[in-house]
Amino acid sequence: MQTIQRALTDLKVVQELPCGAHLPVNRVETDLLNAKEAVKLAVPETKCPICNGPGCKFCNKIGWVPASLAKVAEDRYR
Repeated sequence: MQTIQRALTDLKVVQELPCGAHLPVNRVETDLLNAKEAVKLAVPETKCPICNGPGCKFCNKIGWVPASLAKVAEDRYR
């Protein structure tokens, strides 16, 4: 997320340069903000409710899932 935030900051700089004169800043900014939100929602923060940590197919063998996937697992598999 920090990398995306830096890109947002750099976008402000580029739009002031001659090479950024035709850059669709609003669209790029929206895309970067959407990417930032997608990354935020994908961060594993909850122990996998299916395997409880050792890793399984549901958690891609890492033992942790994003909160939204934990809710899906609880709704579908319990």
